[in-house]
Amino acid sequence: MKRFYSLAILLLTMVGSIFGADVKVEMNATTTTMTLTNKKTGASVDLGTPEGKIYTFTADPGAYVLTGFDKDGTTKNGTIDLTITDAAEQSYKLITVTAYASNKGWTVDEDYTIAVTLTSREGVVQNITVGNSSTAGRKTFLAFEGHSYYAEFIPSEEHIKEGYMTLNKSATLNWNVNCNGTIPMGADLTVTLPKDAEFYMGIKSTHFTDFKQIKPEKESTEGDIKTLIFHLADTQIYNYRTWKKDGLTQAGYFYMSTNPEKCPVLGFTNADYEAFGPKTINHDVKSNAGYETGDIFVNINERGHLRLNVGDTYDAHAMRTWQLTDNSTNNYFFEPDFHYTVIDVNGNPSTGVIEIDNADPTTSPWSKIKAVGKGTAIVLVTYDAIGLNYYSSGKNTKTPYLGGEYWGAIWPENTAAYVVTVGDNETTMDPNMVINEKYNLDAKKNAGKYVDAEHDVFYYLDTEAGAEYTFTPSGVEKVEMARPVIGAQMATYKGFSTEGVTKNEDGSYTLLLKEGRQIVRFIDNAGNAIYQVLTAKPCHREIVNVTREGSKIFQPGDKIKIQYSGLRHPANKLAGIYNMSAYVTYNGIPNGTALILGSGQYTFGSAASAQAVSVDIPEDYDVTEKPEIVMNEGVIQVNGFGDPIGNHRIIDRIGGRSPNFTAVAHKTYFGLIPDVIIPITAVKQFAIKTQSNVKDADITVSFKGKALTPESNGGYTGTYGTYDVTAKADGYRYYTNSFTIGDDAEGEQSFDIAMTKAGAEVWNGSTLTEPKAEKDIYQIATGAELAWFADHVNAGNYDKKAVMTKDIDLGDYPWSPIGGNNAKTAFIGEFDGAGHTVSGLYINSTDTYQGLFGYVNNASIANVTVDGKITSTNNYVAGIAAYAAGKSTITRCVNRASVSAKQYVAGVVGYANGDTEIDRCQNNADITASSSMVGGIVSSVNGVNCKMTNCFNSGTISGTGSIGTLVATGNAKSIIENNLNIGKAVCTGTMTTIGNVRAVTSAATGIKNNYVIEHYTNGKDYETVVTADQLASGEIAVLLGEAWGQNIGKDKTPVIDGKKVYVNEDSYTNNNPAYADIINFEDVDLNGADYYNGADEAGLFASSGFSFMNYYDKSYNSWYGFAVSSTTDNDYIGWGTPSEFNSCVGGGMESRQFAVGYFSEYNYNNDNQGPAIYAEKAYKPEYVYVNNTAYAYQSMLYGDSYAKKFDADDYFVLKFIGRTEKGEETGHVDFYLAKDGKIVNEWTKVDLTPLGAVSYIDFVMDTSDKGAYGMNTPAYFCIDNMKAELTDDTPVASGIENVVEKTDKITVVGIYNIEGVKIDRLQKGVNVLKMSDGTTRKYNFRR
Repeated sequence: MKRFYSLAILLLTMVGSIFGADVKVEMNATTTTMTLTNKKTGASVDLGTPEGKIYTFTADPGAYVLTGFDKDGTTKNGTIDLTITDAAEQSYKLITVTAYASNKGWTVDEDYTIAVTLTSREGVVQNITVGNSSTAGRKTFLAFEGHSYYAEFIPSEEHIKEGYMTLNKSATLNWNVNCNGTIPMGADLTVTLPKDAEFYMGIKSTHFTDFKQIKPEKESTEGDIKTLIFHLADTQIYNYRTWKKDGLTQAGYFYMSTNPEKCPVLGFTNADYEAFGPKTINHDVKSNAGYETGDIFVNINERGHLRLNVGDTYDAHAMRTWQLTDNSTNNYFFEPDFHYTVIDVNGNPSTGVIEIDNADPTTSPWSKIKAVGKGTAIVLVTYDAIGLNYYSSGKNTKTPYLGGEYWGAIWPENTAAYVVTVGDNETTMDPNMVINEKYNLDAKKNAGKYVDAEHDVFYYLDTEAGAEYTFTPSGVEKVEMARPVIGAQMATYKGFSTEGVTKNEDGSYTLLLKEGRQIVRFIDNAGNAIYQVLTAKPCHREIVNVTREGSKIFQPGDKIKIQYSGLRHPANKLAGIYNMSAYVTYNGIPNGTALILGSGQYTFGSAASAQAVSVDIPEDYDVTEKPEIVMNEGVIQVNGFGDPIGNHRIIDRIGGRSPNFTAVAHKTYFGLIPDVIIPITAVKQFAIKTQSNVKDADITVSFKGKALTPESNGGYTGTYGTYDVTAKADGYRYYTNSFTIGDDAEGEQSFDIAMTKAGAEVWNGSTLTEPKAEKDIYQIATGAELAWFADHVNAGNYDKKAVMTKDIDLGDYPWSPIGGNNAKTAFIGEFDGAGHTVSGLYINSTDTYQGLFGYVNNASIANVTVDGKITSTNNYVAGIAAYAAGKSTITRCVNRASVSAKQYVAGVVGYANGDTEIDRCQNNADITASSSMVGGIVSSVNGVNCKMTNCFNSGTISGTGSIGTLVATGNAKSIIENNLNIGKAVCTGTMTTIGNVRAVTSAATGIKNNYVIEHYTNGKDYETVVTADQLASGEIAVLLGEAWGQNIGKDKTPVIDGKKVYVNEDSYTNNNPAYADIINFEDVDLNGADYYNGADEAGLFASSGFSFMNYYDKSYNSWYGFAVSSTTDNDYIGWGTPSEFNSCVGGGMESRQFAVGYFSEYNYNNDNQGPAIYAEKAYKPEYVYVNNTAYAYQSMLYGDSYAKKFDADDYFVLKFIGRTEKGEETGHVDFYLAKDGKIVNEWTKVDLTPLGAVSYIDFVMDTSDKGAYGMNTPAYFCIDNMKAELTDDTPVASGIENVVEKTDKITVVGIYNIEGVKIDRLQKGVNVLKMSDGTTRKYNFRR
């Protein structure tokens, strides 16, 4: 019966050759008809009439010529050879490519010609002829689906003399296309390098072939520099490679441009070849963005045994893996320098069996093996380190390759090894080395059920001696093995032996495999030998209790994670061949358990989540029947699309390999992973009680997300693990904490709950208080009012407006976002935080759209800071707004709340759509996504007209992929500019989409002028990396634009709305160069402090040669007169704090420092002391800039416990009074800091020329708000950027009645040290004081 079945199969396979094959050819819209001629006989095939676009006919196997005709029926589109095989049914899809140059007025075959090379997917060159299009002036050629073409548009000799050069075009075909472009002009490119270095320039046509070399037009050497001049075509892509003896090879590609500003500068120095050691080995799997594996593929068969006869040759090909590519989709890859070593079976150098032509290892990954004598040789292949960069189109700055610029040499244990036998005898031996036989049942693995030398890796734990593998060969007399000897740079072999080989009683053999490539030799009774290479690697394993972190006890209901490290992707990415994901899996697991796999594609070797598998133990698991879980048949599973595994060995040296658009779907299994045995313990129960410092607190205890029901005694019953506890009580903050019952727990367990008392102003989590409204704007001052506003909006009042009037503390009570979860229930109103903070924001949810605000649409949110903790297991979560749509604006908002959710997670806005604009916002907290799409500011700016500008992130942003420190992804046209990141991106998964402003690889047009502290894998072209010194200097603040500033010397980074920075020649300053000759207080040394208030009792300070009087009373630690400030805040906290020295706008008038004056009414009236400005001689004041302090401004704006809130009738005035030496008035100027309902809140220029020449200026203040003890309004003011000039004129009394009575006094007008050098304040020891009456005095100053 078996013989009959085999015969039937044979007959079926012969049907095609006996009766002819059934063939279908699908035509296309351009080429609608065809003829088919037998290439050998010239006979035409009867094709019949096509049905629609499809010809169906029968033809014998053989070679044919297909001629295609245009839709006009007469124009020949070209010919292509068609090989009909002996398969019973065959289908072909014909593609027509229309080729033409778009140069105006040019005619094909006169001004230019077209040459085409067509290759199959496997790289075999196809025989075609180029035809004509029915459209005049165009050519056509035919191809089948999956073919690739390389076309050259060659200008005529006349046009070449004009400077035109060949246009190169290439593509892989899936449908009809136009192959066209402008034949370019040429230009010279100069390359310089050391005279002992070499340089190669080429053009790529297809994957895995040698580049077409471009030779220099001129070459010269002057001194130690070699100069090469190439003549290249505009817009064409060229590649380069440069190397020197014992140096690092550097390579890359660039777009040529005739525009010098866009043309790359290829200049190499000795430093380039010394930047990274050519033999450097980097075993850190986290380096190079996690791509590095230090491995290799070769194109020998799955056994690693190549059989030749004397005189035979073989094209040997080596491929680095990780394959070094510019990005994960473009696949412009380079190979490193490969090195071949040939040894005999005893490990000695071998020359008599094969010779390897590897004369050009720096420019070709191909070598030719020639069999020269009978015998056996072992070939070892290694490679060196390399440096890689590319130049994007239109850019003359280089970008490192995906994963980094420098890549290390091969890991020695991965040295490729294969055996070449020449002239050996045939043998019937069968190693029968089977692996994963019952799982790889189709043709997706070329080796099928047998071991593949490269793809099947035998893993063993790093605590074990090696990996055991048992097999049963046939016809084998003896089995021996050569183990690798792993050295510092490569592995080698010392001969074969039976060490590690055990022959079993049943005829099978067991091998103990060590790290590296073992070579197994099988010998029959005639002495003939065959070989098999086996690869083994050690790995590390941890078994973790996910349900109860840290627990080593496993019981029903637990989730267990088996975490590996040291595993490798069996078929890592190769362009056009492999592009699959890998998983750790166990095919043998107990019934009832659930296996959860973690995938990894490009970073499988470095991503912990990819090398993990989880098992859920059912809650009803019977521990008595099965006291342990056994997981066996562990493998690495490959899923995704690509060639059958092993096809990297089928590449044509001439034709290369094209992208695979018809890749097969994989679910293929490789290698062996150690078995897992997990002991399971029966569930142990504990009595649990809760104890709180607050009587009658409302306590909830949860386990695995479910609230437990208290028992009659108020306690609970539970097992090992972590319990979440919440508690609330009147007058206390909301309590959240976790308690863990550990493996060593015994007896009753107690959860001690320590609640924190809350101030009266803190929200209690339940009270809703309607705020007052002024002009339809709710004035929100408490948490209860904010909660009422949220409830009011969510009840359907979506368009309301509100402003915060105070900081709000929500007490950590659960918060429900303002705004619903869709456009219909969205918040569409206006919310102004007025610079205030919402703290104690707490969200712990399973819902979408979580944040202070949920879904907002056409809304305005501004000037609010949030602080707290936001957690959700769902999507669209952020600190400020979860989702913004329409014409929403989010402005000057700050997130300080930690945010953790699943997807579309961010610090400020979870997801921005429509025409949303986000401006001047900050994230200063850590943001975490359990999945992908996470950003510091926003996860995605998805609308065409969306904008994210002038934003800042300092937090750490984590997720499994699509991670952006500022923004992860978005519409290519969205505006993302003038942003700064100093935070970190951390990938917790296997995806490689990580960046700052663009985490994905697709291009964008609206991203520019963004600054970051480091590049990640994607988005490098849209950002500039800067150093800490650049950030601190003020340079980046200037580059970021008007929205940014910086207090140089204090702020380590630019600040949104910070102190303005100016460029001063080659440095940066807060002083406007336009005010270089003014008194701006920048020359007053604050010794690193925020302010100087005279606490050293110097009595004055000097600036620009002028003396500013200061009076300090140590007994009260109080001051009056003038102080100097460099503060940048604009609020007031309390007397005696730095906020006493804040201006109401935060900072000075276009300068870093400014003066603060305090007028003491008592001391002025009783001691004739107050703010005053003196000089060595008379001076003429011209102008000064004046502003309110934050203290005075807020007092007048809101009122306080001493002073009233100003109304339209109130005033606050600063009087400038010029004085003669005798104290007579020379003139005065009154400037109102508040009047007619307006309070000054900007630096305002005051004209001082009415004062004329003065000996000094007195500053006096007055206000409408007075009490029994004088002025109630805080008598503070700010001045800056004063202009005054010394004069020989004598100050003259005005002759008018004094505004304020003054008595004569003699004052200090200058301070000098004992050597007579002028100083700005009293120093410890003897000082010389110059007085206003012309005398000098010595003063011994003691601090």
